Amino acid sequence: MATQQKKGDSKKKKDKVVSTKTDQDKSTNTIKKRKSPRQLATTTKKQKKATHERSSDEEEEEEEEEIITSPIKNKSVSTRKSTRATTRGTKNTKKEKQPEPQTSSEEEEEEEEEEDNDTNYSEDDNDNQSSEDSSVQKEESSSDDFQSPPPRLRSGQIKSRKKKTTPATTTTTTKKKKKLTDTEDEDEEVDKESNNTTTVTIPRPKGSPFPDALNPDQLQFIAELIADNSREFMHLNQKRWHTVRRDFMDFVKMLSEQLHEVDPTILIEEPRYAVYRQARDLRFSKDLIPYKSYMKASFSRGGKRSPLPGYTIVVRPNNETCVMAGVYDLSSQDLGSIRHNIIQNGDLLREALTLPIIKETFGRDGIAALDDKDKLKVAPKNIARDHPEIELLRFKSFIVSKTFSDLDVVSSGFLDKVLDVYEALVPFVAILNAWVTN
Repeated sequence: MATQQKKGDSKKKKDKVVSTKTDQDKSTNTIKKRKSPRQLATTTKKQKKATHERSSDEEEEEEEEEIITSPIKNKSVSTRKSTRATTRGTKNTKKEKQPEPQTSSEEEEEEEEEEDNDTNYSEDDNDNQSSEDSSVQKEESSSDDFQSPPPRLRSGQIKSRKKKTTPATTTTTTKKKKKLTDTEDEDEEVDKESNNTTTVTIPRPKGSPFPDALNPDQLQFIAELIADNSREFMHLNQKRWHTVRRDFMDFVKMLSEQLHEVDPTILIEEPRYAVYRQARDLRFSKDLIPYKSYMKASFSRGGKRSPLPGYTIVVRPNNETCVMAGVYDLSSQDLGSIRHNIIQNGDLLREALTLPIIKETFGRDGIAALDDKDKLKVAPKNIARDHPEIELLRFKSFIVSKTFSDLDVVSSGFLDKVLDVYEALVPFVAILNAWVTN
């Protein structure tokens, strides 16, 4: 009995070992059947290659059918076969690169190229066909070693493309020529302006400089400053500038003393307080020219810096010296007070501008004697357009001026001419001072 039990136990153990082996074999088979992601990728690549080769074989069969029907097309198809054979050879050698399937847009472009080539072949002569056959044979012989080049453009296509591109090039060249001509014209204009500024001839009468006139060197210096308005010029000509300024101050001193006799309300002060500085204030201006192109002095009841009406002289070469009287750059309060007095007593200002001495010195009188550079085109606010004093109310500054030539400025007796202008405008300045102070 014991021996039988041992035999039964040994059989059971054998059965268990066999069952375990079968289970292991099954598991290994299942593991073998499962594929890694790399294997899956390679299978997909092989499937894509197979589909691509099938599609290319089908296209070749279609092209062979077309060769039978149209012998003229045989040339283009043979070249394409050689190119495709070479490309296939290169694709097979480069297995690592994945072949990209042709898109629908590329196929459509190839079909259009085939149609264009067919039409071009039909238009060519027989002589051209023989030369093309030799070129095609050369390409086929060279396709075994090298990749054949793309199909060559025909003469008709090249001409058409040249015709399209030529007008664009001509337009660009014309534009460049126009730009060059424009720049040349601008340079010529600048040169003309510079020549005009530098070629200003200052008159020098015999006996000049006169004590009652300006020195010709003053006008000459300002003309040169206009031509070269830079700090370097002033640095190189400091001595000249100091002498010119000193001469101008001497003239201003004589003018202020005699003007005080004509209008005793004028404040007498030192000439350096009446003369404006030559350097410009560049803090709030876009024009970065460092110096003024003129010399200026003014006289009034409150001095140079006072906003009250007064008398001014501006010296500038090229027959632009100006002697004026009145008020400008008025504040809103002062302009409002003057307009209020014009509405009430506008006749006083009209009488001051219609004196006979005004007509003699300025050649015009009345409202025509006023400078209308900043005159309004429409009536001011809160004033009717049909107001009886609308012509005077439209003015924003009230100035009467007279210009003198360079010869007058340099000649003797210029001081008396300036005083004549101021004396004619004394009533006009007195009325404006009364209206501004009120």
